[in-house]
This record gives sequence, C-alpha cells and structure tokens, in this order.
Amino acid sequence: MSSSSPSSPLFSTFSLARRCDDLHLHLRDGEAVLKDTVGALLRPAPPAAAAGSAQTVGGGGVVRRATIMPNTVPPITDAKMATEYRQRILHAVAQLHQEQQQAASASPSPSPSPDFIPLMTLYLTDHTTPEQIREAKATGFIIGCKLYPKGATTHSSHGVTDVLALQPTLEAMAAEGLLLLIHGEVTDPKVDIFDRERSFLPTLREVINRVPTLRVVLEHVTTKESVECVKELRAKGARIGATVTPQHLLCNRNALFDGGMNPALYCLPILKTESDRQSILGAILDEDECIAAAFFAGTDSAPHASTNKSKSLGCAAGCFTSFASTQMYIEAIESAGRERGMDATHVRRRLEAFLSINGAQFYGMELNPTLDKPIEFERKEWTVPMTMPFGCDEVIPFRAGQRIQWSTRCS
Repeated sequence: MSSSSPSSPLFSTFSLARRCDDLHLHLRDGEAVLKDTVGALLRPAPPAAAAGSAQTVGGGGVVRRATIMPNTVPPITDAKMATEYRQRILHAVAQLHQEQQQAASASPSPSPSPDFIPLMTLYLTDHTTPEQIREAKATGFIIGCKLYPKGATTHSSHGVTDVLALQPTLEAMAAEGLLLLIHGEVTDPKVDIFDRERSFLPTLREVINRVPTLRVVLEHVTTKESVECVKELRAKGARIGATVTPQHLLCNRNALFDGGMNPALYCLPILKTESDRQSILGAILDEDECIAAAFFAGTDSAPHASTNKSKSLGCAAGCFTSFASTQMYIEAIESAGRERGMDATHVRRRLEAFLSINGAQFYGMELNPTLDKPIEFERKEWTVPMTMPFGCDEVIPFRAGQRIQWSTRCS
C-alpha cells in the first residue's frame, strides 16, 4: 500500500452508500428517557443541528438498525417483555418523527427516518429455558440473547453464574439461529479489573467447543488477546465475530486519569493500553478480508443520569456516544489508517464495511438498502455539548466540551 504523511488527512470527505448498523446499543426504558435516547440517534446531526444545542444534536438517522440491550430495570427476560419493550421504542420513534415533521416548516433540518429497526434481545439468566428460546425465535424480531456474567457491569445482578450449565439453552439457540452476545469478563474479585476480559477467553473457547454451530459475538473487545482469540477461532471455523466501541478506538486507559479521574470515561470493560487499542484498529484495517470482516460497529452507547456518573462511590459504567458514533468511528479509523501510511481507498473500504456490511453479514441479515443519495461526512469540527437531555435528568456525553473532527455534510 502507498504511504501518506502522518500529518496529512487521508481524505476530507467520506460517504456511505447505505445506512449503518449499531449492533450493541442501550436505549434504557421509560417514555421520557426513550424519547431522548431514540432522539440521540435520529435527531439532526451537526452541522444541521443548531450549534451546541443539547436539545437538537443527534446522530441524524445514520443508523437504521440497532441491537437493543436487555439490561433494563427490570431486565428483558422473555418474549413478552421484549415485545412490549419493542413497542415502546417504536412509539418513541413515531412520536419523534411526528414532532420533527411538524417543525419542518420552521427548520431546514430533515426529520428522522421512521424506519428505524430495533433488533431485540433477551437477558440470559440461570433459569432461561430452551422453550423460552423457541418462543423468542417465533417473534421474528428477537435475534439473540445477551450473556452478562453476574456482577460484571451495571444492571447485571440477574446475570449468569455459570454459562456452561446453560448448554441445553445454548444448543436451542444454535438450533433456532439466535446469536449469543457475550459481555466477556470474569467477575472473580481476585482478578485485576484490567485482566478480566482476557481471563474470560478460556470460557469463550469452551462455549464454542461445546456448541460449535452457535453464532457468538464477543462484545466490545478491548484487548490484543481478545483480537487474537477471535482471529484464531475464526480460522478454525468457529462462527464468531466481535463488536468494537468508539471509546475503545479513540482512548487508552491514560485518558481515565488525564487531568484527574474522569468518571465520564468509566465503562466496562474498562479502557485498556495503547497496545491493545492499536491491535483492535489493526484488525479493523487488516489487509486480510477474512480478519477485518470479523469486527463491526457496536457502540455500547450506555447513557446514565449525570448524578449516577459523578458519584464518588458507585459510579455507573458506560459512555454515551450514540449522538455522534459514526463521526467518532470515522475519526478513529481514518486517523489509524493515516498513521499506518495506508492507501485512502483501502481505509474507506474498511470503514464502510465496519459500519454497514460486516455486522449484517455475520448476523445473517440483508444489507441495508442502497440510498438514492449517499450520506456525506466532512472533516469539519464541532463542539460536543456539556450535557444532553435524559428524561427528567441529563446525561454527560462522551467528549463533553471537546471537539469532534467530523460532521454530517449539508447538501
């Protein structure tokens, strides 16, 4: 590949021929909260949004499908609960679309697309049965189950204590074509928090060994060892993929302590080393198509009320990124390609695949339709608001008060 100057951008504009998939997203629950978290995806994006307005900044409808996490309060543990939650999400989409249409005459900003598709999941517990899996499949819109080891992260108190004891349930998932979405960390208090993900990898291998036809996603990978494990297992024929978040592409663990402890950057799995970050970026940009195809966008955008993020004790884990996740991914991957001296065409191709192709193909879904007019982005900085609405509270967004390098391009 031809080299480029590390200081010179590989490209100043980027276009997507189809909308994206976010295959790991938290929307939370409750009418007011859903209106704001759905709005973060579908409201106008900068610069179409009013500059710096916490009420209007959003993802601009770039994401068409999202895998919705089930760790609400209470958790979504069966098909009936998932059906009701999906209806609440779609109601929020319709409500937001109606409000934007009503305001269209007073604003040039586009109204959000009404065809947002939530891909629903069940929360695995020690008591999830094969029959519940079959009921989930029968809905036509539940695509998998999320495995939270009990106590691994926020809202995981109902999680699984021994995933291997759920083998009959996992076999039912494989038979029905449902995915197993894994928060891959051990919860043994003797294991260092920075080692929890890599310490889970033997369990991951055993799950795949016992149920080899199961499609498995190792969510929000953060370590070099996890990247290498995914590569190795795929090379052996395992049906495994991995999601990657914006924060784990943009930050290493030094960012947690830059200028003092920053609770807004606290997420689980926790940020890792620069070597780990570079390993993940290298996999996304790998010249080997089979390796790169294993990694796809899943933001793990996880909003929490600001009061729960700024606690001195009990700070909630999660970074809120859905309001500009695509712009963040473009920033991270373009920069990594530039630093590696890669050809711009290669980086563009890998970036589009990461956002719109790899995940859909792994899930076994059709790609999102090709757009009549591509979505355009340009290298144009804007400042992230300090807070954004979150029901009757507010949420502190990732990179609050800082600059994002990329914007949605106005026609």
